Amino acid sequence: GLFTTAGLFLAVFGSGIYIWLRQRNKLSGIHKLVLAGLLAILAGRLLEQMVGTGRVSDLMVFWVLLASFAALPAVFAAPTATERIGRGSRPAGRPAFGAAGHSPRVPVTEPMNRFPSIFVSHGSPAFILEKGPGYDFLAGFGKTLGRPRAVICISAHWDTYRPAVSGAEHPATIYDFYGFPRALYEIRYEPPGAPELAIEIAGALAAAGMSCDVDPQRGLDHGAWTPLVLMYPEADIPCLQLSVSSPLGPDHHIALGRALARFRDDGILILGSGTATHNLREFGLYPPDSPPPDYVADFAAWLEDRVQAGDLEAVAHFRRHGPAADRNHPSDEHFLPLVVAMAAGASPKGRTLHNSFSWGMMNLASFAFD
Repeated sequence: GLFTTAGLFLAVFGSGIYIWLRQRNKLSGIHKLVLAGLLAILAGRLLEQMVGTGRVSDLMVFWVLLASFAALPAVFAAPTATERIGRGSRPAGRPAFGAAGHSPRVPVTEPMNRFPSIFVSHGSPAFILEKGPGYDFLAGFGKTLGRPRAVICISAHWDTYRPAVSGAEHPATIYDFYGFPRALYEIRYEPPGAPELAIEIAGALAAAGMSCDVDPQRGLDHGAWTPLVLMYPEADIPCLQLSVSSPLGPDHHIALGRALARFRDDGILILGSGTATHNLREFGLYPPDSPPPDYVADFAAWLEDRVQAGDLEAVAHFRRHGPAADRNHPSDEHFLPLVVAMAAGASPKGRTLHNSFSWGMMNLASFAFD
């Protein structure tokens, strides 16, 4: 009947809208066009069923053919466009990261200092223009920390259903924000990528029971380049990103950090980038240099205490233990990089590197895990 047909079409239409909203940053222009067209046809088809007109669905064959042709390149390129590592072994003939012939920028004779696992707060997209105590800390932190052989950045701004690592040879600068000053869009941070390291990371996660995709086109979003442009402005250290997966929960991110820990022995920096408190719903309610409201101050104090105590269980499950946790973090993605960094340390006991506030509602705490 009409209600069954309407329900079916609404379910499909809702699924299409969901895909559009969740995956729009990963869709090419042609795929966006095709998806928009199919959604329009679904809406038209429903209208046809309701009012009896027969004109709208005449375009269905055209859109189905166009969708098929648009999908063909992805189908034929599937083995190379996104490499899925399921067994944990490096493909035959591919050198390990740092092996002879890997990269002239990272000589194998370079000493392999063991770096701590780091969490930094990157604030709002305009953080790099506004300056302040958090900016000053990051601007000097690279020299204090030293030069790693590569950087694995776990950014809050790449949230996927399962782990994904960027394998781009030359990662581009991603401007994943809107409505900010033009100067922000003129910043370019384009270090070399580390595709061989990406394959090794995917293998390490697979060995730990986690499937991982390698995305050969993913660039660096502002969660990655905001701290890196201040820490290592020369942009000559190989960098890649590893996604968070908020639907998989805190225990997944503990396992993720533990699987990454061994890379620290190779002189590689594990850099979690989020924000210690991140309630953008209240952004602008307080002046830029405002002291934090009580709910932010209380959570920041609890977090620093638990990090210094090495209480990984409480930090990872902060919604059960932290004061006003839901208000400080309406969603998980800006907190999860801290969980990964904490789990990647030899000990979960952390050192406070910096602690300040911005716009009242953002705590810019940063921590190291040796």
